[in-house]
Amino acid sequence: MAGCCEARHVIDEMFLAAAKALASEVSEDELAQGSVYPPISRIREVSATIATAVAEVAYRHDLATKPKPGDILGYIKSLMYEPKYQSYV
Repeated sequence: MAGCCEARHVIDEMFLAAAKALASEVSEDELAQGSVYPPISRIREVSATIATAVAEVAYRHDLATKPKPGDILGYIKSLMYEPKYQSYV
């Protein structure tokens, strides 16, 4: 989601924010089953959460070159590619 805030630099805190956001998306039940990542079926939701956490760091450290939207998560979701395939069946 580089386009969401167009950060000038990537800093260590962004990696930490991404890791924490990813970890927060794993439920207690998933952890109990031995999973350390959320299921791939939630990849879009999890990706948006991670991108939001990273963008928040960029805005907090004045690294973003785009204005901060009121709803960062909503803005990020609006930028995400939505695969729509024509049905031939």
